[in-house]
Amino acid sequence: MTNKHDEWDYEDAELHTGLTSPTAVYSIRFPKAEITAIRAAARVAGVTTSEFIRRAAREKASARL
Repeated sequence: MTNKHDEWDYEDAELHTGLTSPTAVYSIRFPKAEITAIRAAARVAGVTTSEFIRRAAREKASARL
């Protein structure tokens, strides 16, 4: 059995810089009909579903503060 690390190409590896600010991952459950509508709206807006949800959450939060 070979170790998967033995096959990695360390010499030509892509280097990625770290994130400039800490982030958190938050899991949210949506009913199928809601996430379908959210995905469609994100596509129309030209952003990812995640970015669409982040923007909506920031807008709602800033309106309440």
